Amino acid sequence: MSDDYNVACVWLWCNTAAVACVLAENHDWEPSHLVDHPLHFFFGRVLSFKKKIWSFAGVIACMPKQHGNEARAQVVALRQAHHSYAQIERQLHVPGRTARRIWSSFKLTNSWASKHRLGRPPKLTRIQRDSIARKLGNKRTGTLRKATLAARATGVAVSKSTVHRLAHLAGLQYRKRRPKPLLTAAHKLARLRFARRRWTMQDWKRTVFCDESGIRLYLDTPGAWVRDGEEPDPKDTKKYQPSIKVWAAVSWNGKTNLIKVEKNMRADNYIDLLRTELLPWANAAHPAGWKLLHDGDGSHTAAKTRKWIKDEKMDVIDPWPAHSPDLNIIENVWGMLKERLGYLDIRSIDELWRSAQSVWNQIGLQEVRNCVESMPRRLRAVVEAQGGHTKY
Repeated sequence: MSDDYNVACVWLWCNTAAVACVLAENHDWEPSHLVDHPLHFFFGRVLSFKKKIWSFAGVIACMPKQHGNEARAQVVALRQAHHSYAQIERQLHVPGRTARRIWSSFKLTNSWASKHRLGRPPKLTRIQRDSIARKLGNKRTGTLRKATLAARATGVAVSKSTVHRLAHLAGLQYRKRRPKPLLTAAHKLARLRFARRRWTMQDWKRTVFCDESGIRLYLDTPGAWVRDGEEPDPKDTKKYQPSIKVWAAVSWNGKTNLIKVEKNMRADNYIDLLRTELLPWANAAHPAGWKLLHDGDGSHTAAKTRKWIKDEKMDVIDPWPAHSPDLNIIENVWGMLKERLGYLDIRSIDELWRSAQSVWNQIGLQEVRNCVESMPRRLRAVVEAQGGHTKY
């Protein structure tokens, strides 16, 4: 309906302009003669662009008209009655060459109905479209630009917008790939063996998850929502971005204080943390006993650390599969901390540390317990993925 309305407006404007041009020519009007006329602005513009208006009106007038089936049937009936094309034109007001085309089509198809027009025929064949879809699914050529260049290299002349349209027709949507640790066959096998052990929910309720994490000073989002045609503000970056390193432990019964540690954690530093921070808190939070879960960091697996843990008779979940942050719930707790810090306007390292402590204390016990309760689902996801990556 809107297209018909636009065409009608253009047609009316062109006819009005054409009438103005005729009046101007018949009465020898000039722009200077129309200063006092109420429509002097319109007629002045018409006279200034008279040639363009005549040209545009002629193009509109010469546009092919789509005749309905009733008119086409009448043309065929008159031709079958041996009327000439000139007679048909005078009687039905259908151009002679249009009547000739309708009659020729009737003789070929034995039907006077107009053909269903599908628009321009597709530029690409089905094989070419499938090839482009495969290129979009490839890790190396998975972007619109690379897929377009790869298609052009094979002799298929396509534009980026064509590839984008083909992607949507194929049901493809672009999603940012989340960074995940590289998993070799040995890593997958170790993860699968770990997940298939007979773990119970009671085991995870008495497990203490601990780890270190770095927090950068400028926690900025990768993109920004802007209006069409606008550019987002540049992202502030530094070659050596200021950051702090923190340590903590969480379990079903709570969490330790947030501890600021050295950036290069060594075995001696880690043993001091376990002695002064972890042991007192874990023994008080789990008087019936607990197990320690930490990853394979060098300070965690050093010979000195192993000997101290053995001397203290601490129960440790071992062996721990390498490259498995999705099985350590404290990574999710770190994510909560960093997400909430990102909402704050922090401009110094001291302010970052104070804010981190405040936000850490605001993380509730139920939030930690929700993470602990997800452990059985995480293990099932690892088994279903045959030791591969999971959504956690």
